[in-house]
Amino acid sequence: MRYLFINPRTQYENTGDLLINKALIDQLSRYCKVIVDDRDKPEWFSKELKSNNSEMLSKISDRTLVATLIGRLISNRLKGDQDKYYLAFVPGDISRTGRKMAMQTLKGIALLVILRCLGCKIVRFGISVGNFDTQNQFWSSVESRFYSFLGIRDTESLAKAREFGFHNTKYFPDLAWVSNHKPIKSDLPSKNYIVLSFRSNAYGIKHDSQYFLKIANRLKAILSSSDFTHCKIVLCYQVSYDREACLELCEKLNEFEIEFIDKKLLLKESVELYSNAEFIVSNRLHVLLLGMLSDVLVFPLIIPKDNKKIVSILKDNKLDHTILNMDDSALLNLETMNEIVKRRDVELKRIQATIKLNKENTDSILTSIFLS
Repeated sequence: MRYLFINPRTQYENTGDLLINKALIDQLSRYCKVIVDDRDKPEWFSKELKSNNSEMLSKISDRTLVATLIGRLISNRLKGDQDKYYLAFVPGDISRTGRKMAMQTLKGIALLVILRCLGCKIVRFGISVGNFDTQNQFWSSVESRFYSFLGIRDTESLAKAREFGFHNTKYFPDLAWVSNHKPIKSDLPSKNYIVLSFRSNAYGIKHDSQYFLKIANRLKAILSSSDFTHCKIVLCYQVSYDREACLELCEKLNEFEIEFIDKKLLLKESVELYSNAEFIVSNRLHVLLLGMLSDVLVFPLIIPKDNKKIVSILKDNKLDHTILNMDDSALLNLETMNEIVKRRDVELKRIQATIKLNKENTDSILTSIFLS
């Protein structure tokens, strides 16, 4: 029997993080009995993560995840059982700077040493590598020696990880590609609409009106084209911190017919909205990927130096021709959109082929890890 423990601690205000954590648990549940640490998590979040072959830690133990795992490992050894145990860390972006973070990593290494000595394998899937200072590069490199598998979701991050001296690294697709969500098409007639969903900063959670102004002006210039004036504009957010960006767009685009969905969309709500849109324009990676899963055209309107993750993942999947580069002119952005909209069916087939390929790659890698 294979058991995998995971603590899906993440940004609960970000539906994109819910998407990749749920996709990870769904995939791992095909190979292992997954024990999910639901302590100190919002109830709705834990409920969303539930999978057929998973169980919440609170249902089987009064102890912490680590204490429960160590107890199981010791018992497994004493009884001579052949059960296999894994500890998985969450997907997403990783950046580490400063002495405090280095000490935290060092503390974590001590735990990994104990777990490995007791026979537990450490795995991590679907991460991007951000900023690391020298001391954190060193300790993260040491930490990676204790991993059995460290899956990096884009080739730029993979090159950076290897430059930093990380061990046991391999390309592993972003987990959104393997989400079980399917398009939810409506049979009811409705006016054509375009979905806009944007963050207002390069990093972090603080709203930056000055940064967002250029994006808002570019959106107005593009959408003022006669090609799109027949469409309603739907403003929404998957991340609570993006609400202020929606409010500013409401003011900037007030000459258009606008609908503002003023709540953080969860996964099913997002898919239902996206599935029936003409297209989506966003600078949020998992708005774009969830849009593709919903079988709709997506356009990343981005500043490349601030959105390297999006650029790298789309390049890896040969979808970077859809990027609307903020460093280009509004006219060039519009030409890009018009060309892709004209060949909608071809582009949607390309997206579906990309999703299929990523699912196949993911299956192959997970099979090699858990069944070989």
